[in-house]
Amino acid sequence: MKVSRSASRSKSEFMIATLRNEITAGKYEIGKYLPSELELCSLFGISKMTVRKGLEVLVEEGYIEKVPRIGAKVVSSIHANIITLRFGYYPSLVQEAKLLQLIERFHERHPLLRIQPIPLQYPAHDRYFSSYFQELKLDLMSINAQDYEDMRDLSLLEPMPRNEGVYRLLNTPFMIEEEAVAVQPFVFTPVILCYNKEHFRENNVPEPDACWSWGDVQEASRKLAVPGNRYGLVFHTLSDNRWPLFLLQNGVVFEPQADGSYHLANDQKLKDALATCKELMSDESLFPIHLSRSDNDIKDLFRRQKVSMMIATYSTLNGLQPQEDQGRQLRYDIAPVPFLQEAKSLLIVIGLAVSKLSEHKEAARRFVEFMQSEDAQLFLRKHTLSVPALKSAAEWSGKETMNRPPRFHLFRETMNTFRYYTDLNLSHRQLSLMRDELTLYWANLESLDSVLQKIEDKLAQCNDLHAK
Repeated sequence: MKVSRSASRSKSEFMIATLRNEITAGKYEIGKYLPSELELCSLFGISKMTVRKGLEVLVEEGYIEKVPRIGAKVVSSIHANIITLRFGYYPSLVQEAKLLQLIERFHERHPLLRIQPIPLQYPAHDRYFSSYFQELKLDLMSINAQDYEDMRDLSLLEPMPRNEGVYRLLNTPFMIEEEAVAVQPFVFTPVILCYNKEHFRENNVPEPDACWSWGDVQEASRKLAVPGNRYGLVFHTLSDNRWPLFLLQNGVVFEPQADGSYHLANDQKLKDALATCKELMSDESLFPIHLSRSDNDIKDLFRRQKVSMMIATYSTLNGLQPQEDQGRQLRYDIAPVPFLQEAKSLLIVIGLAVSKLSEHKEAARRFVEFMQSEDAQLFLRKHTLSVPALKSAAEWSGKETMNRPPRFHLFRETMNTFRYYTDLNLSHRQLSLMRDELTLYWANLESLDSVLQKIEDKLAQCNDLHAK
């Protein structure tokens, strides 16, 4: 039977930890030899290649030296200098992925490697990832698909072999060669519809399913809304993971002219998509725009049962766990995001990248491998509502200890609808320029034609700057 890569890693880590402890305890004295590679294969149930890689770790740590054609000789019973890795991370991962707990688990398995977590802040300029690696001297960093595209100098990232156990779709934004990635996927989520089951039951409204359009949501919202008490649907329109949904679902693809300009005034698909988004925002049974300040505000309204439905992500669900001010668990579930012309949802992937500037690239890769391991990914699956990148962990089923929605595994059924915003043929920077102008249209401060003309000018300028 073929042993999976994740299982092999786990057994290798067990062998390394066992031998390290036995050397430290004096079972193997200085000058003595460890069991042969074949004996270690038999003792730990792993291949000869895996044994050799494990012994290399002990060589790096200063415990043993490899004597050609003889074996592995113990040279020290105390560890060499501890390596500290500077890890830049998204602060949201502390809650959404139990990041600090995972780092502690890594420390237990690798006592000579220490992770120094450094929360990432967002400067105003678009080259901040390059500056993070260079100025903060990071060894590795969390990075999502959007920020990866904004990173101008991809040569700063160390290529890594694609992990076969990860959903293949998650590698798409980060591929640099046929079997190599610049970023290893760690956690992912599609955009979904989250709804309060009790509100639907109380109002005798059928629960959402995969056939729901935005029109269906609007109709249900009017039945669920209670004037002065709750709204039917809320979502943070200006989020780059929300408003582009309407463009994707209406088949919009931005095609520049030969001179790099865009002609948007005659793009009826674009106009219809933006108009649908505005219609939803203008419906008083949905939400007043001044409440839509951030995704966190939306989540809190839903948690307090002031909203019956919200457009969210799996990561958002982590904030729906029981709070002190709640007498009982919130009964909620999830459904595919409603569609316009086509059933499509935006996919968000967060991965881990190793810096080429790091003096400890091998140690940094070891941390990335651990974070993608069955052990770490299953811990993430059991203790959060985020979706791990490793397929076997994501699809695990067993005794649950969290307030998990009944249709948690919805992501498996809807993967064929997942898209990246790059399917629009625009960069993240260009989409941000669009959003800034569209705010005026959605706020009824300018006409759509006027806004589209300004967007055309900004997109052309952005192309000119990129060409330079």
